[in-house]
Amino acid sequence: MIALPARQLVRWRGWVIGAWAVLALLFVPKATHVQRVLAVRGMNVEATQSARAAQLIRETFPNPIAEYVAIVVHGPVRYTNPRYAAVLDSVSAALARQPYISQVISVRTIGESTFVSPDRQTTFLIAALTPASTSDVNRTVVPDLRETVQRTLERLPHADGFDVKVTGNPALDYDVRTISAEDTRRAEEHALPLTLAVLVLAFGALVAATLPIIVGVLAITIALGIVAVAAQFQTMSVFVLNITTMVGLGVGIDYSLLIVTRFREELNRGLSPVDAAIRTIQTAGSAVVTSGMTVVVGFGALILTPLTETRSVGVGGLIVVAVAVLLATTFLPAALAILGRDIDRPKWLARMLAWIHTPQGWERWARYLGHRPWRAILGGGLAVAILTFPLTQIRIGLPARNWFPPDAESRSAARDGRERRDPAAPRGGGASARRVRPVGTPAARPQGPERLDREGPARA
Repeated sequence: MIALPARQLVRWRGWVIGAWAVLALLFVPKATHVQRVLAVRGMNVEATQSARAAQLIRETFPNPIAEYVAIVVHGPVRYTNPRYAAVLDSVSAALARQPYISQVISVRTIGESTFVSPDRQTTFLIAALTPASTSDVNRTVVPDLRETVQRTLERLPHADGFDVKVTGNPALDYDVRTISAEDTRRAEEHALPLTLAVLVLAFGALVAATLPIIVGVLAITIALGIVAVAAQFQTMSVFVLNITTMVGLGVGIDYSLLIVTRFREELNRGLSPVDAAIRTIQTAGSAVVTSGMTVVVGFGALILTPLTETRSVGVGGLIVVAVAVLLATTFLPAALAILGRDIDRPKWLARMLAWIHTPQGWERWARYLGHRPWRAILGGGLAVAILTFPLTQIRIGLPARNWFPPDAESRSAARDGRERRDPAAPRGGGASARRVRPVGTPAARPQGPERLDREGPARA
């Protein structure tokens, strides 16, 4: 077992709690906006042949367009109607005035039939983003771009019935990050009350049940703050949000359960709160550190993988487990030493739930298992086999469609644009939504940047 400075931690318990409070205050602002610095599109961190080829193409054929967004426009009239033309011209002019947009292309500027759906009521504009606007992962132009489009529509007198949405890689990335953060927050709001109810039943006391929740929330908050700092130096996937929240809440509560349970046992043996906290660190604290180190090693192995997604999962898991271990072995014993017997408050709740903690039921269950071990092994093995059977049907691969959040504007815009331009296309979103071709021109016309330079973008 690993020896910890138990007496020093308990003696300076006020300073220990204060230090953790300062850390939490420092990392809360970063944790609340961590999704802004996380990447959605994965990448290979090793210099593979494909990565070297892509880099060579970028260096040999410089492109003034870093990325582009597609603005899908669906109207109640045909695109040749003056109302439709006014909407297209106004939106194009408003976009062209933005400093982060270098060029705007629409059916009005190049007269390209591939920009229009068969029913002539849906088209799209291509807005090319400048390299400076996409170089900083902390900054996204998507919210401002969408606000610009909406303001333009609100000022037009005959824009009723027009549906204008923004899609493309930057919009998809922004929507996935935003919705992932909202889903994580919503999951925590649902999980924490249920977890608190279970802990109240387990401990029979509200104060004792609240402490593991506090440790879990602190572990998640501080870990996400550290991830936000790490993302400034290394690309971190948006998947780190889910793994940090899930693992942080789990191990934070699990390790805290060991500490709180042992502390209460030491109090019941007659020790003072300070001595009980010291004894808890020396026993349960050492077990928590040993357990945490094995989990950290497991997540550390993922850091050696060449993919951003798995490497981010490894970094996020490693950080949150390390923080949870430190909280459970420093902050929690210090708080327990201060609380002492008040950990069992309120007393009326403890008396009300005392029947749950009577040992007779558990003793009968333990004796049954001890007298019939083979029945227990066979029954447990059968239950495990049933639960793991679905793994035989698992299919591993990259998602093709329907994996983007259904509420995302970028997904619905890409889906609507594809289905209205090609009614026979399969429904759904996902990767296919990214295959938007800004120009589909006859061979006689110039292509790519040359075409943009010759025909020119839409201007105000």
